[in-house]
Amino acid sequence: MLFPAFTFLVKPASGDCNMRCRYCFYYQSHTSSGDIRRMSLATLERLISEAVIVSSGQVFFGWQGGEPTLMGLDFFREAVRLQEKYRRPGQKIGNAFQTNGLLLTPEWCEFLAENHFLVGLSLDGEPVRHDAERLDPGGLGTYDRVVRALHLLQEYRVRTNILTVVTPDIARRGRQTYRALRNLQAEYIQFIPSVDNGQQDVPEPLRLSADGYGRFLKNVYDEWIADLKAGQRVGVQFFESLASVALGLPPVTCQTAGTCAGHLVVEYDGSLYPCDFMVRPEWYLGNIHAGPLMEILQGAKLREFLQWTRQIPTTCRSCEFFPYCRGGCPYQRTMKNGDPSRPDYFCRSYKTFFRYALPQLIQLGRMAGSGGAGGSTAGGLGASSAVRDL
Repeated sequence: MLFPAFTFLVKPASGDCNMRCRYCFYYQSHTSSGDIRRMSLATLERLISEAVIVSSGQVFFGWQGGEPTLMGLDFFREAVRLQEKYRRPGQKIGNAFQTNGLLLTPEWCEFLAENHFLVGLSLDGEPVRHDAERLDPGGLGTYDRVVRALHLLQEYRVRTNILTVVTPDIARRGRQTYRALRNLQAEYIQFIPSVDNGQQDVPEPLRLSADGYGRFLKNVYDEWIADLKAGQRVGVQFFESLASVALGLPPVTCQTAGTCAGHLVVEYDGSLYPCDFMVRPEWYLGNIHAGPLMEILQGAKLREFLQWTRQIPTTCRSCEFFPYCRGGCPYQRTMKNGDPSRPDYFCRSYKTFFRYALPQLIQLGRMAGSGGAGGSTAGGLGASSAVRDL
């Protein structure tokens, strides 16, 4: 069976990074002293040649890390060349690039723009908050350097999303965080709650509580909806996803899908895993060098994982908000005791927010669907015109 679309989250430099973010679990768990891990060109070609086989429509590559710019620009030039070499007639191939921005140059930005890469830039809102957590190897803050990278991406008109990790400190300053990003002319923002990966790699003071995240969402929403009413649209992934669900569209985030499907994590050596948080020996799916990728996608281990994630809590199925979260992220349902049939760690956050904002978001989505919002955009619902009537 071919998939209509499939996404590969590729980590060509594994967990290696030129920053030392205090909340990052991936660098600690996927690097060791003196161990430099890089994807070979042979593995790159094997991945791309196999990836185009499993999808009948679109193949999407999300280049992540660690820090993918450590691979150098020539690696990604080769990736684009191989994508064109192996792309089948009528097949679409897309690329996204998650970076801290420190190594971006005009040459990088020209390449990203010419090849239509979507760039996710990690930037944690206010300067003092960013510099408290996002440090370089020397222990210095990186805010000014990341903002310079943002301006460079904007200058070259590279489609850019801002990714902000919500720590307890940032959660207490939701309004200020949103305003700081809006004032940098951010067009689209994804807020990612700071959670532990189950290995105790994230310090306790940086782990976000459910109550803190709920308050954060409400405060950001107040700023966001006020901007929309004033005719200023800033895309916020979580809000726009909920409005889209009101149209009957599928959720666009793992956190609100209730299960995992349609993507794989690819490590530097071709090892495959089902999720960023599940790069663990017990969920190793295989390696692209060991045989056809389709066999891995149809294999028993992936079926086991999908069945494991579909253990939706009984209490969720009778919840009035179930259509909007579908039980939440499977990983976040397992954070406390490894049991995916327990409620999402952030269940209380979502309920707090849904009670506060969902009626308005549903109305917004319905008005957009009837044409009052000018249709939709790649980043989510284009709803800025509809809110004038709310």
